[in-house]
Amino acid sequence: MFSFLHYIFISMSKFLSRRNLHSLIERYCVNRDLGKVLFVGSGGELEVFVRNFQYSSITTIDIQLERNPDILMDAKDLKFDDNSFDTIFILEVLEHINEPHLAV
Repeated sequence: MFSFLHYIFISMSKFLSRRNLHSLIERYCVNRDLGKVLFVGSGGELEVFVRNFQYSSITTIDIQLERNPDILMDAKDLKFDDNSFDTIFILEVLEHINEPHLAV
């Protein structure tokens, strides 16, 4: 019973927080040319949401192969040249990183 209630609580929490996050993304990203986009933390609902805006170029990275990133890479150790991307999305990722300051 506890695990079911925990799941419901987490689901509702994500729904409520993402509703505002969706609004923010729409306000600042819809109908704008964001150039080359890097999406850190692939495979989730937020990636699908961002992909719906059909940016010209979006690259995803993640450390988990099962999340199907374009590139398997740790956000704390990016292997891209400077200025490779015009826009970077790192949504709901930093709280999962041991040393988040290295990913910023």
